Amino acid sequence: MPILAANTLERMAYYGFRAIIVLFLIDQSTGGFGWSTQDTLAFYGTFTAYIYLSIFLGGFCADFVLGAYKTTLLGGLLLILGYAGFYFTNEAYLNLAIGFIIVGCGLFKPNIPVMITHQFRKTPERFDSAFTGQYLGLNLGAAMSGVMIGYMAETFGWRWAFLLCAVIVLMAIAVMVSQRLLFAPTTMRANIFSENKGSLLAGLGVVFLGSVLATIFWALFELGSSEFYGHYASQMKSINALVNPVTVVFTCVVTIFLWRYVRISSWYKVACSFFLFALGWLVFTQKSELPLAIEEVLLVVMVIHAVAEVLFSAIFLSLIARYGYLAFISSSFAIFYFANSMANYFSGQLSQTRLDLQLFVWLSLSIGALLLFIPLLAYIRNALAMSREKQITTSSAAAVNE
Repeated sequence: MPILAANTLERMAYYGFRAIIVLFLIDQSTGGFGWSTQDTLAFYGTFTAYIYLSIFLGGFCADFVLGAYKTTLLGGLLLILGYAGFYFTNEAYLNLAIGFIIVGCGLFKPNIPVMITHQFRKTPERFDSAFTGQYLGLNLGAAMSGVMIGYMAETFGWRWAFLLCAVIVLMAIAVMVSQRLLFAPTTMRANIFSENKGSLLAGLGVVFLGSVLATIFWALFELGSSEFYGHYASQMKSINALVNPVTVVFTCVVTIFLWRYVRISSWYKVACSFFLFALGWLVFTQKSELPLAIEEVLLVVMVIHAVAEVLFSAIFLSLIARYGYLAFISSSFAIFYFANSMANYFSGQLSQTRLDLQLFVWLSLSIGALLLFIPLLAYIRNALAMSREKQITTSSAAAVNE
């Protein structure tokens, strides 16, 4: 599927760039800028903050101006200019190159899920598998980026690594252009002109709920990582760093096919992600009672939480695609992605606080339990609507007979 291929390639370039940019700016001996660590980290923090803010530009552009396909292409072209700019640039033009990358990411990132939404709008039962495929591509791209771009930087130098990032995005654009006839026609125009836009109230509700849950989920996730690396650093060193990405990829592959044949409400899948989250924290809090070494406990928790990550991240994108208001669907995805940055902010604020992990267990359980009621409420609402419609039909038939 060209959408997923383009997403994988773009994420490969982006995460590869992120992996080397700090090292490039600090490097003093092999072609870097030789900045101080303090200046480099301040620059990197500003860069990532603007990345998250720029996705609102991509949402607006796709919803009201160009549509998802053209906005994504424009973002890709700006990314190529930005990455290639690091091959040619000196410090005087650094801000221009990084500006291209920030705006390019903002235009590209929120519109991949929009194109998936348009592609499967008439078959919404395929959303869960499609967005799990997107999450798989994202993680494959991130995993391959370190190998390819890191190797290029180490073997041929920083600037060739940046140029490789540009070439990878060029490949993503080539895929989109060469396969453009496979994209839904509705991706070629602004979302505001879409037909059958859906319910504005339902769309706003699912985006608000998703943003709140994403903030909570990822804040707890990051706080958990801080707990592991802060208090069990030596044990974490003995655990392979590939545990999370391998588990995520394996879970994605299994669930892509599982959701094709097993019909379960997407809300139940999100609820399951929080139940798994609670299970992971419960295992960790009971580590002294388990016949396992601390390294084994940490490994089990990491695997459980990686599965929960897939269920939450992929399936809530599916819910936004299913219930979101189509006229503002790109902005809706932008808001959901922005919630991830808010999670990073809150986890950073709380990282120095000693938290009771039992609270994580009960909070996750409570959220999961509440989510179980959403399909039930939807079923009751539909049943009442059908009952009213039946009553109206019966009354109309009776009036005709009289």
